[in-house]
Amino acid sequence: MVSALISTVLMLSSQPPANPQPLQGTWKITALIEDGKSLTDKEIATEFVADGQFIIDGNVVSLLPPGQFNRRALIFTTGEEKGLKTLDIAGTAKGDSKGIYSLSGDTMLLCLGKTRPTDFGADASTGNVLIALKRVGQVPPKVAPVAAPAPADMTAKLIGTWGHQDDKAVYYYTLNQDGTFSATQDWKKGLKKLFDMDIRSSGTWKLEGDTVVVRVTKSNDDFRNGQIYSYKVTTLDKDSLITVNQYGNARREWRVR
Repeated sequence: MVSALISTVLMLSSQPPANPQPLQGTWKITALIEDGKSLTDKEIATEFVADGQFIIDGNVVSLLPPGQFNRRALIFTTGEEKGLKTLDIAGTAKGDSKGIYSLSGDTMLLCLGKTRPTDFGADASTGNVLIALKRVGQVPPKVAPVAAPAPADMTAKLIGTWGHQDDKAVYYYTLNQDGTFSATQDWKKGLKKLFDMDIRSSGTWKLEGDTVVVRVTKSNDDFRNGQIYSYKVTTLDKDSLITVNQYGNARREWRVR
């Protein structure tokens, strides 16, 4: 669940806020433990932050919730309490959570809980979330959305594994350099989860201008066998991809690897 990381109204510290400048930049989650469980990269992307990144700009931290198109911006404040550096984020949902952090150059350790943690622990039954982060870039300039690259450069940028999710399922697909692809669709809940099999498909793909054309040659869903799908690329950067399918529906994918 997104829990303490996204759905938070965090109590602001009574201590004077510290200068947030050392925290500025783009931070990549390298490890995450929630209530005693160490999450995989896939679980982090589908349950916490779709692209696995926090962007800190001034007193605002932004993140991309799973299945969403737009980043969510949350205000935070820093301070000190009982010899620990504190970081509290103000959101819009009910509930509260407080954090402590430790910063060493371009690495940071952040621990969040409904009551302020006294150490960097997230053992089972504490309800705490412990996040290890590495700074991977400075605050990006505020510019217009990245336009899709020219077709000559697009193929190389598309190769890799992409994913998104909705209320029903989590979707992944991998575009390989040799022109093959594989795709998975895992049901999340309800009757589909109980009675229907997860869907596995494979086939070929190619780029025609700015449109990805996919042909399914093998699938455990008989309806998909032999089907052809097309997706016009409207925005593409190293971490995200926005396409419009043949039915005019837009979809944002995040890069898994």
